[in-house]
Amino acid sequence: MKRAEKGPAFGEHLPRFMISETHPEEKSSPLANKGLGVRFLLSIIMGTVGCVLIVVFTFLGYRNGLFFTPKDKTQILRDQREWLTLYARLGVIHRRIDRLYLRERRMSEIIGIQVPTEKKILRAMGGADSWKSASNFEKYGKGYMPRLERQIEEVLKDEHESLIIRENHLDRIIGMINRQTRKWELIPSMIPARGPISSGFGWRESPFRGGPEFHAGIDIAGKPGSPIMAPAGGIVIMSGWDGGFGNTVKIRHTDGIVTLFGHLSKIYVHRGERVIRGQLLATIGSTGMSTGPHLHYEVFVNQTPVNPRMYFLIDPPMTPRYPKG
Repeated sequence: MKRAEKGPAFGEHLPRFMISETHPEEKSSPLANKGLGVRFLLSIIMGTVGCVLIVVFTFLGYRNGLFFTPKDKTQILRDQREWLTLYARLGVIHRRIDRLYLRERRMSEIIGIQVPTEKKILRAMGGADSWKSASNFEKYGKGYMPRLERQIEEVLKDEHESLIIRENHLDRIIGMINRQTRKWELIPSMIPARGPISSGFGWRESPFRGGPEFHAGIDIAGKPGSPIMAPAGGIVIMSGWDGGFGNTVKIRHTDGIVTLFGHLSKIYVHRGERVIRGQLLATIGSTGMSTGPHLHYEVFVNQTPVNPRMYFLIDPPMTPRYPKG
């Protein structure tokens, strides 16, 4: 009896490519592990670069309006126009503040108070070139809005600081004016009569004796009977006849200032009377040594004649004032 022949072992009839050649006891090579690490690192780098590019393109897209709807773009344009309008209005305010500063300076010079120096004002306003026209920002193209917004913030801050300086200075001016109101009322700053000046202050040819003579006042021509008014408050120290001046009135004011009114027709005040600016003193006449109806008007400071026109700031009123009571 024949022994059965052994059949082929399991897997011997299978193709070679279907038989695994790996063996548990074999270890992975170092080269294979290194390639896997490089591929992993590259994948991380590429992913990071992709994320950065997405963020950058998204930012640029929003900045340039690529992702805005037509409604959004219309609103943005409207907002930009409003910003430009606001900036233009700030420009108007800026110029008005500058004009206010000029008036403030004149007032300060008149009452003798020191005005904040122009350098100090400009420093508070950010310098002489701190203001820029809105047209200067359009040259930056689409990026001009952030610059315009920053400029508006700077202008508001500068103008606020400037106004604080000027407010403090105007408070000083008001305080000074309140203290000097009484003194101002005693300074002969009003023209005492209406009419042209027919003869000025200084040397002239004498209308009576011929040759040069010093004319210590001015002559104001006018119709006989025209009113003569006090140029400032004071006390009448003389009322009556005074030689060549004819009917005369003298008033003592303040700081050694005395005024004289000559060639009067009729006098309405008496010695010792206190008068106010604009009060009726007398009427124009031609008494004394006179060539015709006019007012001879003199101003003395500490007994020295000065040109009355130096004090003229106020025109006479149409009708005289009268003291209360």
